[in-house]
Amino acid sequence: MRIDFFQNMVVITKEELKKNYERHLDKFTNYPAPLDFPDNFLKLEVTHTFPESRDGVAGELWRKIFLNHIEEHRGLLSYECRKKNNLLHDEGKPEGVVAEKFGLYGYVFAYLGAHESYYANKGVAPAFGVFISREIEKEDTSNASCRDIAILGISIDNERELTDDEIKRIKGEFLFPEDARKIITYEISKNYDGDIWKYWKSSWENKVEMHFFEKVHIDNIKGIIWPVRKYRKLGGRIDISYYHEQFMDFAKECPHIKIYQYDWTPKYGHKAFQNASYRISEYFFKHGKYPDNCKIEYEP
Repeated sequence: MRIDFFQNMVVITKEELKKNYERHLDKFTNYPAPLDFPDNFLKLEVTHTFPESRDGVAGELWRKIFLNHIEEHRGLLSYECRKKNNLLHDEGKPEGVVAEKFGLYGYVFAYLGAHESYYANKGVAPAFGVFISREIEKEDTSNASCRDIAILGISIDNERELTDDEIKRIKGEFLFPEDARKIITYEISKNYDGDIWKYWKSSWENKVEMHFFEKVHIDNIKGIIWPVRKYRKLGGRIDISYYHEQFMDFAKECPHIKIYQYDWTPKYGHKAFQNASYRISEYFFKHGKYPDNCKIEYEP
């Protein structure tokens, strides 16, 4: 059986994915997997970040994702899926020419690690973050890489074809999601002093990258981190009524998704967002479930 997840450009078989795992595992012959956290780590769910709006003007992107009037368009959609259904705005193509050449624009990306504001307009605007059920990692169309393929340093453009050596290098980075998780347990032991949270909060360059074909349905989204901007009215009163109305609309339509608020400011928004992501993940790691709806405070 083979997995055609490169849109007829490159085909990789399940046997090749298994060999990739064995090759990556060979790097850790002197570093046994730690005994105290792998089971909990393998159950942690991956993260995806999106901005308040895609074009910087329309706003309320969450409504288009979760409350789209066309039911089949609800959920996290890949770039190609949005393009096919005329759902693009002014956001332009995603970055990463290698990803485009390998057909990964047909996938939704998620990460085994803390949310990053970088994926929401480079962190200069409020970021939303969701937690995605790991159940969809079991689907045949899902795959993973231990790193963002961009860090391989392969520079290509539309004027030339990839060389055989480049294709081989890129193919060698892909794994089954479960195998990618296992590799990271060894990396945490070797490179992060056995501290899972040092890895969890590390740079995107070190994160496992999950790829889900076409879309992530809202039924597979378990929690959302929600930014709250405070507006100061005349008389010094702080107003968040606009966000309260949003929460109520969202909770009514998506009662299965936990909501976690955080205060967003231009100065501390990114750190408050990452803090919320870490705190929720830590709770899930310890208890095997998400905390109840709450606001997660951040002290600068």
